[in-house]
Parts: sequence; C-alpha cells; structure tokens
Amino acid sequence: MNFKLPIAASLVITGLLSAQSASAVLIQAEGFNENDCAGYFGRPFEACQIFNSADPDADQIQISPVIVKFDEVLGVDEINSDAFGSIDGTEWAFSGTGNDNGTGTWTYTPGPGDTGIRYWAAKAGNDFILYWDVDQSVVDAGTCTTGSTDMSNMTLACLSAANIVSTGTWSTPEGPNGPRELSHLTFYDTDDPVVPPDPQVPAPATLALLG
Repeated sequence: MNFKLPIAASLVITGLLSAQSASAVLIQAEGFNENDCAGYFGRPFEACQIFNSADPDADQIQISPVIVKFDEVLGVDEINSDAFGSIDGTEWAFSGTGNDNGTGTWTYTPGPGDTGIRYWAAKAGNDFILYWDVDQSVVDAGTCTTGSTDMSNMTLACLSAANIVSTGTWSTPEGPNGPRELSHLTFYDTDDPVVPPDPQVPAPATLALLG
C-alpha cells in the first residue's frame, strides 16, 4: 500500500481529505479492556490489523494495518516500516492537547509515497477508544451509531464506511477525573490506495475547454 506520489499531488490530496473530514461524523468504539496494538488487534506490532469484532460468530475480516504508534508525550514509539517505508512520524502534528495528553487534535500531512488514514486509537489505563469518520448518510441509515461507549460499531459495514482523513480529535477512556493520561496514540492505514489522477491525462472538463 505504498504509492509514490508527486509532492504537488500529495498536497492536493491533503486539501481534499481535510475538506472531507469537516463534514463527517466521528464514530467510536471502546470496551476492549486491553492494549490495541500490539494486543487486541494482533501481535507483534507489525501484524496489527483492525478487524470486525462486534459479532463473535462472524468471520474475522482484517481491514486496516497499523502505520505508527506515538507514546504518551506524542513522540514516535513504533513504525510499521516494513509496510510503510516512507513514513517517519514527522507527517503528524498535535495540538490542543490537555489532561496529560488525554485529549487533543492531530493533523496528518502525507508526503510522497505516504498512505492514507482511516482509524486511530487512544490508549489509557486498561482500555482504548478506536475512532473513525463516516458520512452523515451512514449514520442516518443506522449503519453506525453516535454516542456509543461500547463495541457495537465494530461491524464490517460500519468499519468499511470509514473515510480517509487527514485530521481528527481524540479522548482517552474516562477515569474518575475525566479522560485518563494517554498511554499511546496509534494510526491505521486505509485499505484503498491514495492515488491522485494522472496529471498527464486531462479531465473531461479540461478536454471540453481545450476543444
């Protein structure tokens, strides 16, 4: 899933992803009662994959491999470099952090060859919260539910509806005094290639103007 992109095309994609996330609905799942990666989603770190788990009788379908994990002070902890050799962690910036980084906002600026992001997990204490964005129409259809504090959104349909995003917020599982101190923040890959249109091929509208 490593695709070499021109820098200009990468910047265009970043802008499009930011616009997309602005109109999306934030979905979450929690109640896993262990580490996300390496842990609930697999071991060792490089083997971690988001999968559908709301229905224990359903076939387990892996959806999204881990990209990178940041530690409690938001420094790079581990990178899945075998799968994402172009990632070094500098693509992320963090702001609005508080409560010992139990809350905050992240922004992702992909470089040439970098992948997209669909899921992120905030771990604290003995649990983590998994986040992803979907379109409002997905919520209206009942595929995903907002305000959930359990694993009910971990269905293949809801997980597969996740948008590719370049910014998001997080909050760790609640403690007696609010969100707990962050243990780590993990990001997971898109299962679709982030590939821009070929700049050598004019779009239909461009062809019409040339005509």
